[in-house]
Amino acid sequence: MNERLRKLVETLEADHQDLTADLRILEEFVLVGKGSPGPEFWARVVETLNRVHARLKSHGELEERELYPALRMATGEESDWQLGMTEMQDGLIIKEVTRLFNLVSENPRGISLPELKESATHLKRWLHEHMEIEEKFLFPKILKLKPPSE
Repeated sequence: MNERLRKLVETLEADHQDLTADLRILEEFVLVGKGSPGPEFWARVVETLNRVHARLKSHGELEERELYPALRMATGEESDWQLGMTEMQDGLIIKEVTRLFNLVSENPRGISLPELKESATHLKRWLHEHMEIEEKFLFPKILKLKPPSE
């Protein structure tokens, strides 16, 4: 097994766990409604979205730089559907979390609670689908790769 790729998968899986925890916090406040939409509520939403935004950006950059090229090289397939799906989702997820983060951080009351709930619901679904494809299909493919010297 390629040690560098094993560590890459471990890092990406740890990111998934952190993102899942952040999504639970966002869900608790926004989707379940455990906070009233006062200043503390909006501060917590901004703080959580800031973490999600930063994690997603670094996670996506790591995937683009390391994971996707390794998978393409290993499989020799430019059009692997699972890889294509996760790359497409990356762009949509980053775009949505950036939009949401900018809206809420610039003017917390500039977005209605129903709009925030709808966006948070989409974000949660997209992230879970993205992580599921990676963990069930892409990570096992990459863990089967042999080091270049073998």
